[in-house]
Amino acid sequence: MTIRDIAKAVGVTHTTVSNVINGKTNKVSQETIDKVNKAIKEFGYIPNKNARALANNSSKIIGIIFPEASGNFMQDPFHSQILTGIESVISSNNYYLMVKSIKKYEDIYQLMTNWSVDGFIILSLVGHQLPKLEKFKDVPVVFIDTYYDELKHINVGSNDYQGEFNAASHLLDNGHKSLGFISYPIDYPSVLSMRLKGFKDALNQKNISFNSSENILEIGKFNPNDTRITNKILNFVKNKTGICFSADILAIEVMEFLKNNGYSIPNDISIVGFDNLYLSTLVTPKLTTINQDIVKKGNIAAESLINMIEQHKEEQLNIKISTNLVIRESVRTLL
Repeated sequence: MTIRDIAKAVGVTHTTVSNVINGKTNKVSQETIDKVNKAIKEFGYIPNKNARALANNSSKIIGIIFPEASGNFMQDPFHSQILTGIESVISSNNYYLMVKSIKKYEDIYQLMTNWSVDGFIILSLVGHQLPKLEKFKDVPVVFIDTYYDELKHINVGSNDYQGEFNAASHLLDNGHKSLGFISYPIDYPSVLSMRLKGFKDALNQKNISFNSSENILEIGKFNPNDTRITNKILNFVKNKTGICFSADILAIEVMEFLKNNGYSIPNDISIVGFDNLYLSTLVTPKLTTINQDIVKKGNIAAESLINMIEQHKEEQLNIKISTNLVIRESVRTLL
């Protein structure tokens, strides 16, 4: 069954049938629309999306690129929320997703060459690892959470600096003077380096000295059975009353470990996360954290990319989503 067969059965032109299928019905009567849709249903006609895409010189596929981390990257609640925001916009605009994690950043260029996609959304690249930005000139690309002064593409991020500044300030305002910052490994420039800068500046504003070896602990994937990591954590927190974490998931993992090792939170140590994941409301005590609207970040990235693909409009290059402190139960007042 073809469009021409449907047109013949209804008694209209094949162009009219095509317009109804593609939603271009401003010049088609409702009676004709109903007849065409009835015939499509009766004959079981299924439009050939590949043929339509080829005719429009479009694959209708958007590539979503995640940096590969240890374990399944989709187990990270941050990634799943970003993908939720992207997918809702992509699907409502009749596009499809190709999701790919990469081990090294050069893999992006291979994907661009070997896959027919209309555009890419690329997450969390570290600026110095993008030396060949000119290769992106022939395909629409939107970045998420990428800090790089020479990036001349749209980047959708959060106000990471202000968020972590507010997190540390909340501890300081509640009488905490001995603070630490626990983070995944920090690259420069990156989301985590901006959060660290916010933490340092909050201490400096209160005239509290900062020393990297005393105030920063970087750890990879947390494993409570890895004594090398757990001993570092126990040694790091023993002289501190408050800890800022670069991410909620890390805060929650370490918080549970500390509780299992005799710490009472917030009585013995206060904790502030970053992200405001749903999990932060399920732990005990509920986690005080910095809210960034992760789903909205995905929405904006997808909307910006589709706008580039379909309308070829210039967009604001650096889009920042505001952050705010969410006070729950994991911080004790010492005043």
